[in-house]
Amino acid sequence: MGPSACLDERTVVAFLEGQLAAPERSAVEGHLASCSSCADLLTWAAADHAHGSRAPGHEGRRSIGRLPPGARVDRYQILAAVGRGGMGDVYAAYHPDLDRRIALKVVSESGAGAPERRARLLREARAIARLSHPNVITVHDAGTVDDRVYIAMEFVEGDTLDEWRRAQPRSWREILDVFIAAGRGLAAAHAAGIIHRDFKPQNVMIGRDGAVRVMDFGLARLAEEPVDPPDVGNAVDARPVPATVTKTGALVGTLAYMAPEQFRGEPLDARADQFSFCVALHEALHGSRPALAHLSASQNRAGGEGSTGTRATGAPASLRNTISRGLSPDTNRRFTSMDHLLGTLLHGRTRGRRQAVAIAVAVVLLSLGGWRLAAAHAQRASCAVPKRRLASVWVTNDDQDPRRQAIHRAFVASGRATAETSWRRVSAALDDHLRRWSSTYVQACEATRVRGQQTTEVLGLRMRCLDEQLDETRALTDVLANASAATLANAVMAARDLPQIEDCNDIAALRSAVPPPRDERAARVVRELRRAINDVDALDEVGDYRAAHAKAVSIRPAVEATGYKPLLAKLLSSLGSLEGELDPTHAEGVLEQAVFTATASRDDLTAAMAATNLVFLVGYRQARVQDADRWGYLASAALDRMATPHPRVRAWLLQNQASVLAQQGQQERAVQLLEQALALKESVLGNDHPDVARTLATLSSAVTDLGHPEKGLSLADRSVQIVVNLDPDNVLLANAANNRAEALRLLGRHAEAARDYETASRILREQLGPGHQDLAYPLQGMGENLLSAGDPSAAIPFLEEALAIRARGEPHVALVGDTRFALARALWESGGDRARAQSLAVLAGKNYTNGDQPAPAKQRAVTTWLSAHGGASR
Repeated sequence: MGPSACLDERTVVAFLEGQLAAPERSAVEGHLASCSSCADLLTWAAADHAHGSRAPGHEGRRSIGRLPPGARVDRYQILAAVGRGGMGDVYAAYHPDLDRRIALKVVSESGAGAPERRARLLREARAIARLSHPNVITVHDAGTVDDRVYIAMEFVEGDTLDEWRRAQPRSWREILDVFIAAGRGLAAAHAAGIIHRDFKPQNVMIGRDGAVRVMDFGLARLAEEPVDPPDVGNAVDARPVPATVTKTGALVGTLAYMAPEQFRGEPLDARADQFSFCVALHEALHGSRPALAHLSASQNRAGGEGSTGTRATGAPASLRNTISRGLSPDTNRRFTSMDHLLGTLLHGRTRGRRQAVAIAVAVVLLSLGGWRLAAAHAQRASCAVPKRRLASVWVTNDDQDPRRQAIHRAFVASGRATAETSWRRVSAALDDHLRRWSSTYVQACEATRVRGQQTTEVLGLRMRCLDEQLDETRALTDVLANASAATLANAVMAARDLPQIEDCNDIAALRSAVPPPRDERAARVVRELRRAINDVDALDEVGDYRAAHAKAVSIRPAVEATGYKPLLAKLLSSLGSLEGELDPTHAEGVLEQAVFTATASRDDLTAAMAATNLVFLVGYRQARVQDADRWGYLASAALDRMATPHPRVRAWLLQNQASVLAQQGQQERAVQLLEQALALKESVLGNDHPDVARTLATLSSAVTDLGHPEKGLSLADRSVQIVVNLDPDNVLLANAANNRAEALRLLGRHAEAARDYETASRILREQLGPGHQDLAYPLQGMGENLLSAGDPSAAIPFLEEALAIRARGEPHVALVGDTRFALARALWESGGDRARAQSLAVLAGKNYTNGDQPAPAKQRAVTTWLSAHGGASR
């Protein structure tokens, strides 16, 4: 900003939000002291800003992102904050009825002016809900919840017209095409009797697919509605005040684009939008806004000469004449309608090209020949599914396919009682996955080569994503064709857990991904090593951790030799996860290196995933809560920085944080986070996905521990049902069954609890081995269940085995204390070694006192028991 230039809108907003450096702030303050027009503008903007920053509990905070991921507004699930609209915060959210991501605008206000703001927002919904036009944002729903008003509308990935224009130089024809599309949206609104009243480049979205949509009808007025009377009671002098200044002084509408009649507070019709449209078009074509007679000289400088932008060269004089007519101060001299204006613009758009196009076509025909042209077009338009590539991965619904037969034979050879059922479920899951892959492949190809709706750059991004997903499927079918009986127990889960094909439609996320190396030879090496990492992950998915670990270790030198950090980060993340299963003492260092390497290569997703694993590793398994908190903050920051939300990764972060909280006795907070995690997973995976079952099982345990076994039983039932429908021998079923048994035990249903404990211990012995730490949970539960049922002698063997496992290295000593105290009671009540019983109880008391999280209630229970049974807690 120069010494005499007036303030533009961006400077005002930055000033209000404290984002200016000290020299710039001083310059703004000096200018405000000498320019009454800018002082007024700042006053109006400050009043509007105050509505978003002074809500109770949010004083001084920016209004974006008050609702955390996982929160609900009515039936909508918040995924992530994405920005702020004209009247509220805007979130990416999940629409349960449409089963898709939407944009949710939310106003949560109280105090003065709140009813008016709510009314405006609901009026926006009513206005654009009446429209159904490809150039207008679609509104699905609107309503109120407590003090919140929301509008659910389509989610558009893209940029505003203003951002699009500034991103790179644009030709006058490109600019005109976008404005004509936006004008069609305005014309549709006018046909429905709606006046926008705030058309400007910031209220036009250009999607990643190139579609243009007008949005933010928050100031829209139905043509038959009366105009708000201007309220100038608070004005400091007699200067004219725009009618769009409300009683609170908030600026509603953007001064630089206002028609003169709107500025004067006169009744408006559709020609006011026509004026704003032409101001914006002039700015886009010429790099500055036009000088407008109804604004003061200083305001014209702020919006005109001071406006930044690139001039689009070559625009014909007829366009300037058309724009000048639309900018006429006299409404009667403007075009009779938006359609009339658009027709004139279209005529100017095409007139200069007709002869050039005819010449170009003739040249092409002469050089290629008609048959060549037709053949070239047919080749470009060919978007058939690549059957040869699919044949090396999986052929759907073909029992004669060699790969299908090999996998079927592996299931039969496993000797598992459920082998044939599991095979049918695996083959059905893979058939469905490859059908969706094929459909998405054809749609992506035709969007560019047939319909011309998508650029070749976007096609390349989508095809690279589909190639990667196909190779991940190839890696899984390779593993299944040679799998052992133990790993086939996880086959159904692995097939259902393949990446979401829909991820390849998320253009913003694909654009934000780290690109492959530019050197073709280096890129080829990276592709081959990425295939090897996919093999590692496939082995991990089916539970063959040792084979996966050996593969990861063997390829690490080659990955490091590439110098391509995103690939190394991915391998380290996978290797660290495997170390966590096999040797947790080494896992922390590997995962830390994964986080730092991913961050250095700007791979936020891998950084977030590795940090999320560290939350569980150091927080839950090692009881280092502060370290877990730090990794949680880092994971959350990486997710916040990403171009699009990743609800499933966010859900796992919440779930791991909840596990740490539950381990520390903070059950209420753990339940809150788990409920958010469950809602996020259901929003993207549905209600019957294995990952949803994992969260249900964990939530069941936390709710039961909180003292609500009935609710815990209901959640565990849902988890068990999901897993049983997939594979009855999976480790996940062991966890779900154990948690259901806990609820049943507390409800006094001992026989049912015993059956679930037996199921859990059987699966864990088969899948993880007899000495695995997780086996101690159902063994402890079985002992506690027999004690409660009055059979302490039968409880002793289970508790002895559980104690032997936990004494070898359980990091949470309170759990060791639980087993010691239960065994002490079983020994005493069965008439066994009572001296040992007292000794075990004393040790349990020390565990509760000196553990990572003191348990005073349990310590008191031990003291009371010792006092009653002739001992003392020392």
